[in-house]
Amino acid sequence: MPEIVEVEIVKRSLKILVGKKLKKIFKFRKDKVKFEVPKSSFLERKVVKISRWGKYLIFEFSNDLSLILHLGMTGNLFLT
Repeated sequence: MPEIVEVEIVKRSLKILVGKKLKKIFKFRKDKVKFEVPKSSFLERKVVKISRWGKYLIFEFSNDLSLILHLGMTGNLFLT
């Protein structure tokens, strides 16, 4: 499991996404989602801000929705 320092490094490297639109989501694990939100709610929305709360990454979008991610045991997040 990644430490807080490693999550902070990932957050800083993701700053290049701020102001860009999310085009496609490849994997969205419904069994890990607390509240069901359709993937389309995040598509074609601009990323306004990326922040960190503990070991969670928080993506804030232009439609006032937020996506909260945990890097899991591997610490991997894949972007294409």
